[in-house]
Amino acid sequence: MQFSHLIKNWLSAGIIAVTSLSLNPNLSAKAANCKALPVVGGEGTSVQKTVSPPGASVIYRNNWNTDFAVEPTAFYNRYVATIRAKDPGEYTIRMNLKYSDDTSGEVYNQTVSLKKGESISITGNPRRGVIPYQVNLYVGELNAVGKTYRASVVGCR
Repeated sequence: MQFSHLIKNWLSAGIIAVTSLSLNPNLSAKAANCKALPVVGGEGTSVQKTVSPPGASVIYRNNWNTDFAVEPTAFYNRYVATIRAKDPGEYTIRMNLKYSDDTSGEVYNQTVSLKKGESISITGNPRRGVIPYQVNLYVGELNAVGKTYRASVVGCR
């Protein structure tokens, strides 16, 4: 009887651990040897933004793009962006890997509906044998104006 109780507790703990990893993309990313990328022109490795209206002139620019820097010697197999909605609604999201030859590779371009507090994780793979210098996240368009979100990107080996 004690043995079956021990097995039941062990299985329950395993199910909870697997569920925790699948519900928290940052935990699974860290477990996969991932490193948070710094925000270009900002502080830290995550950014919170409220989507601005589109730029009406050259002087007024929108804040729809955020870049994350990649170390020049860091060979990552994949990049994982996580966007967490502070406000519910539709968000137009794009993810691009930017390369030193002035090209970029679009790895995601969708309009998604997110609930308050809901996250979306986007995975992009670099070109074979080439290290991107930045990961660009675009969160914008008229459907998202006034909505707040938090974003971060990790590089994984």
